[in-house]
Amino acid sequence: MEDKEFKNMERQLRETRALTERNNEILQKVHGSMVWSRVLWIFYWVIIVGVAVGAFYFLEPYWDTLVALVETTESLRAQFGNFTVPQE
Repeated sequence: MEDKEFKNMERQLRETRALTERNNEILQKVHGSMVWSRVLWIFYWVIIVGVAVGAFYFLEPYWDTLVALVETTESLRAQFGNFTVPQE
């Protein structure tokens, strides 16, 4: 009877080892997928921030021109606002 029990335990141990090895392979694939996901997520945000900074860098001269135009328009409006037309 012990020989039969021993063979049964040995078979169960081999099955457990096979399942453990398969689970280990799956976990390694999941871990690799998570690592690549994190790398791509970081790359995604670097691109978004880079585009925003680059857009600001390239649009800054146009923005400065627009701000100067608005300031000039406001100063002219203030000068003409104090201008009075002589009445006859």
